[in-house]
Amino acid sequence: MLTIAAAGSEGSPDSVITKEEGMFKRGASGDALRPKFSILNPALTQTLPPYQTAAGITDIMAHLYERYLTNTREVEVTDRLVEALLLTMIHEGPRVIADPNNYDARANILWAGMMAHNNSCGAEPGLEQPQHRA
Repeated sequence: MLTIAAAGSEGSPDSVITKEEGMFKRGASGDALRPKFSILNPALTQTLPPYQTAAGITDIMAHLYERYLTNTREVEVTDRLVEALLLTMIHEGPRVIADPNNYDARANILWAGMMAHNNSCGAEPGLEQPQHRA
């Protein structure tokens, strides 16, 4: 159950644990860590300070740019998905900062965050097209 957009924990196989003393971070990844069920309730993010809301939006956009700016060729559908999600962040960010109780804007931000982290917009950099031999 999310309380901040952009955590990624709702749909990704990745996890980060931070030891606050010294701010040491360690990551773990694996299919066993990917949730089978998530609750994305925009109302639970309404009490976030504007700075944390903006930081979440920025993080979502950064993850989307990582997927967009790859060397992988011929991923038109992926590129158009990423562009749509970036445009959503550009549209919804100012709306939710102006009105922290805007449920619809927060819902769109949460959904975009899920898409940014669950690899539905991913393209593996460096993958080559298979060579067909005659």
